[in-house]
Amino acid sequence: MHQIIQKKAVKLLMVALLLIGVERFCFRQTAGFRESKILSSLPSDPRWALPILSVEKRKEIQALLDQPYSYIGHGGTCYCFESKDKKNILKFLKHQHMNPVHWSEKIPLPEALVPLRQKHVLAWKEKLAHKQPEFLFTSFLIAYQELKEETGLIHIQINKDDPFTQEVTLYDKIGAKHSISLKDTEFVLQKKAELLFPHLGALTKTHATEEIKQSIHSIIALLLKRYEKGISDRDPNLLINFGFIEGTAIEIDIGSFTKREKDPTHFLQDLYTDTEQLKGWLEKNSPSLTDYLDQEIQRQTSYAKKTPPSV
Repeated sequence: MHQIIQKKAVKLLMVALLLIGVERFCFRQTAGFRESKILSSLPSDPRWALPILSVEKRKEIQALLDQPYSYIGHGGTCYCFESKDKKNILKFLKHQHMNPVHWSEKIPLPEALVPLRQKHVLAWKEKLAHKQPEFLFTSFLIAYQELKEETGLIHIQINKDDPFTQEVTLYDKIGAKHSISLKDTEFVLQKKAELLFPHLGALTKTHATEEIKQSIHSIIALLLKRYEKGISDRDPNLLINFGFIEGTAIEIDIGSFTKREKDPTHFLQDLYTDTEQLKGWLEKNSPSLTDYLDQEIQRQTSYAKKTPPSV
């Protein structure tokens, strides 16, 4: 009898492991993307209201959305798709991260342990606050209103009071086709940028020193412009969140912005901190330009302090 129970237990364990393996395999193949994860039932909120688009601008955006988009990657909060003409990026929120439920909330506990669980769950949710609608949509709005050119932003849809209603064709990581009605989701439409370090790497291979200097100048000018607008970025990662469009630097990630007090006395240190990755890359790949980076930081910071704020 004991052996029969052991055999059944082993079989159940093997089935469980097989199911887990299949689930993990499917996740890796599709990067976890499913239509249900980007569809939204979030209500409209007046805080996220945008100006009404002109007829011409609406038609322009509709035309961009008429072409198919193919999966190219994902971040912590969005799935990203590239347009067929390779000029634009369409992003959809990962709604599985919205208002998450901690595993411990599903387990009945003795009343004496409930306060301890509540404390633990609250701390856990605070760590994920940057993935919640309150933070994300505030950041999207900051980008739309104050950093549109600096982020290559074309359009965002948050509220669905006057949504784009067309269906967009998506191809996921394994090439499966999906038709998504845009009236059922939030989205971000941006111009496609070449990532910062591949951009610099290509210039280095052709010994385009002046173009590299111009790129360094553009990165510093971009960061300084954001500082001057009193906008902070919780994830200023040059490796994955910055790029170039036609030689001009932009910030790719629009989900990490917050407002802060403008303080020019901090600009210099902020620039040194935010360009540490760039300095490390230059030291390894183009050491003759590391001094130029420091000089450009000093020059642009000094100029910013002398220039009166724009009205």
